[in-house]
Amino acid sequence: MPSPSQFVRAVAIAVCAVLALAAPPAVAQAWPTKPITLVVPFPAGGTTDVLARIFAERMSADLGQRVVVENRGTAGGTTAAAHVARSAPDGYTLFISNVSTHALAPNLYKNLTYDTLTAFAPVTLMTTSAGVLIAHPSFKAADARELVALVKANPGKFNYASPGNGTGGHLGMERFRAMAGLDMVHIPFNGSGPSRNAVLAGEPPVMFENIQTTISLHKTGKLRVLAVAADRRSPALPDVPTMAEQGFPLNVSSWTAFFVPAGTPQPVIDRIHKSAVAALRHEDTQRRLADLSTESVGSTPAELAAFVKSEYDGWGGIIRSLGLKIDN
Repeated sequence: MPSPSQFVRAVAIAVCAVLALAAPPAVAQAWPTKPITLVVPFPAGGTTDVLARIFAERMSADLGQRVVVENRGTAGGTTAAAHVARSAPDGYTLFISNVSTHALAPNLYKNLTYDTLTAFAPVTLMTTSAGVLIAHPSFKAADARELVALVKANPGKFNYASPGNGTGGHLGMERFRAMAGLDMVHIPFNGSGPSRNAVLAGEPPVMFENIQTTISLHKTGKLRVLAVAADRRSPALPDVPTMAEQGFPLNVSSWTAFFVPAGTPQPVIDRIHKSAVAALRHEDTQRRLADLSTESVGSTPAELAAFVKSEYDGWGGIIRSLGLKIDN
């Protein structure tokens, strides 16, 4: 039979064990105690980078620690994704991702060192931005339906531009070609700027592009937006019908979302989610997003997980049908 002192000591040990199990991890209790790195998988100056800096500014004020933007823009975002995947799951590495890093690249690149669907914990879907089908003003089609009629009457005679093989612009146009039965030739360029400049010059005359980079060109008559490739019309172009309204249910919208390394404590994820959504809802953020023709979302982690799986599967299907693969 144990002595009273042994009994007391045993009870104390048991109580401590129970309290240790009940208490949240120390990192969650103290977080954040130092600056947070927000990894951007693209070079500075692009739309994702601009959005990241808007959110970082507001979240820094909310969290009481600096949110520092770090650009790692190579290999379709896979370099940044691999870095985040192997980072400590302590809440101090935050990843702003999009369709390229979470749907296109993992289906295109052969030898990734991480599993996109399990290496990251979802936080929130931040924004969506409509894709648009654009054409040179001389192109003899005012909308997507007229484009289909024109191309079908002249099979193989029209080219389309893209920012490069395996990009959203390339794959979106391939989905459209398959859907409408179009015979067009793909002309890839090295990036969005060169491909857009080619369409501005009229050869090739057509491409899918982001609304942010084309809306001013459309309004000044330098380019024509034939359709909005999103689930609904864009508030920035309310008179332009969607692809679906014209008989082609196609969505090639771009989006941004926050992720952290898998294994990050749930209380930390919850705090990041709260801060991110507050940053998104802030009046100044809303004004700046409107200037960028970008719409805010602010989903739950579960909603983001389901959305990413849908994007991954949907884009993966078209990539496999084209037989596209990139060595890395």
